[in-house]
Amino acid sequence: MDKKVFSLSRDRVLDLKWEWLGPLEKILSTDPRGNRDAPALDQERTTHIVTALSDIDKIKAFLQVETIDPKIELVNNLWLVDTILYKRPMEPASYRIARPKSQEITANKLPSRYAKFESIDGNETGEQLDFNDIVLGIKEGSLEGGELSDDEHDQEQDKESEDGYNTAGISDVKDKEVESYTGPTKLPPEVLEKLKKENRCFECQEQGHWANKCPKSTNRGTKDDVLLQIISSGKSEGKRRSKTLYRCQEPHTAGQKDEPRFNKDILEQLKVLMDYYETSKVKGSNEHFKVINYRKAITAIRALDYEITSEEMALKIPRVGKKLAQKIGECISLGRIKKLDHLNWDLEKSKTETLFRSIYGVGSEMATAWYNDGLRNLDDVRALPNLTKNQISGLKFYDDLLVRIPRSEVEQIGKVVEAAAHRLHPEIQSQVTGSYRRGKLDCGDIDIVVARPNIDNGDDLFMIMDHILKDLIGQGFLVDHLSLPVWEDNMATRPKHFKYMGICKLPGENQIHRHIDILVVPWMHLGAVLLYFTGNDICNRSMRLLASNRGMRLSDKGLFDNVMRGKNRKKVNEGRWVAGRTEREIFDYLKIKYLEPYEREC
Repeated sequence: MDKKVFSLSRDRVLDLKWEWLGPLEKILSTDPRGNRDAPALDQERTTHIVTALSDIDKIKAFLQVETIDPKIELVNNLWLVDTILYKRPMEPASYRIARPKSQEITANKLPSRYAKFESIDGNETGEQLDFNDIVLGIKEGSLEGGELSDDEHDQEQDKESEDGYNTAGISDVKDKEVESYTGPTKLPPEVLEKLKKENRCFECQEQGHWANKCPKSTNRGTKDDVLLQIISSGKSEGKRRSKTLYRCQEPHTAGQKDEPRFNKDILEQLKVLMDYYETSKVKGSNEHFKVINYRKAITAIRALDYEITSEEMALKIPRVGKKLAQKIGECISLGRIKKLDHLNWDLEKSKTETLFRSIYGVGSEMATAWYNDGLRNLDDVRALPNLTKNQISGLKFYDDLLVRIPRSEVEQIGKVVEAAAHRLHPEIQSQVTGSYRRGKLDCGDIDIVVARPNIDNGDDLFMIMDHILKDLIGQGFLVDHLSLPVWEDNMATRPKHFKYMGICKLPGENQIHRHIDILVVPWMHLGAVLLYFTGNDICNRSMRLLASNRGMRLSDKGLFDNVMRGKNRKKVNEGRWVAGRTEREIFDYLKIKYLEPYEREC
């Protein structure tokens, strides 16, 4: 029995039919039509409407109905994915789209046709679930963008799709490693072995094994081959090819900055374009997301073990969209990407603004303003009368802060902070995060997270930070302060985490100054903080997108369920904290395979 499944795209309605490969294995085949008329909604037989639209009025307008039976569940399209993945209709609470309260239904008022869904394995009589009874409405792609929440850590990726094709808005990338970004090359065996030995499982407090090998692990894998065909039906060829739906579901390792063996010309020209968009970013423009897209494409191309010989071949590479494939085709056929000949790029301005941005405390707008005021070098900047304290420190230690920090030095600095923490209490734990934890051979700065088991009280956390800072200042390790943690008497405005940013220097000759951040956090937030500060930024954005699409919210405070969103995906409530003490706990709750820190170099 064929069931009609309708899908709204930007310019057409797709007439989709189920093709059954088995009781629970199915794919979609499409038959595009130019007809823009909405399919008829049978409200008597429909149990769920699956859509990416978040506005009930828009859903009704598309379906051309005045009302939708309150007994019909309105859920986002991740409900369908998880329903097929876990072979049972999922509880709709985490996927439900907000509607007027008068139309909401409660669990104890389920219509009779839901009786068979109340058991995981079947209905009350033991029958297996009959998915032929479910009629679904799917809306592929978003007409209004804004797939992510406006949470403090979601703002940077609002209105961006997982592959970055729907670009709107702008923000700064937290972990700017464009120059050193190398893609999924292999780590040297000795470095990999050292990473394994130094990794601490925060579940059992043991070292020497990865967290997903812990006997307490409850990680669950995914089967994305079928799901991908369902979720990406009707999308462009460039968006369908990845084996998984989200970057955070694929392992990506870092490695040495080796020269690529193949496609060198293509990579060089794409890198020039990426640098152009990076340096020409204007507030409110889309250049930021173009940089993200180029990073993903360059990473994928670097991993290839063959030469790309045509645009069609390029289009088959994961993370390479149609426009990028066209540019690669130009590079192959003409020897040069046409866009490079028409860049409105003032090379002197670009280099000068890049120089200014390399000063700590200077952003893009300030760098542009200085250039427009006639400044051209660091001496011009030093002569300014109104520099901030951080800009003065940035100039004072400018040469030292530009030097990358080798892993061996990061380890020494981490041990100094850990020793200071242990002098207060031996239970206090510290972990170096950032690119070091992902396995990079060098870093731009040092991020260290500190927590004590079962300590979540703000008074205790501030005391821990105060002791560590006094200890490190007393021994001459901290030599300048960029940002000090602030205590708030008002609990409503008191920060949950206490962060210090400063300049440190190891004892001994030939040591140079380094930028260090120390973060003291509640034990219940430790996993979420490690996840956030380990990165990389693309992996983090992917996980937040995944959480948002499942009706959740992910931040450095933890994973929150039952998050209600209104118009334009605006957050209505904070949700319920469900995970965050360990990273694995978050991966488990999101139902994706745990990625080791060194596998998050997306």
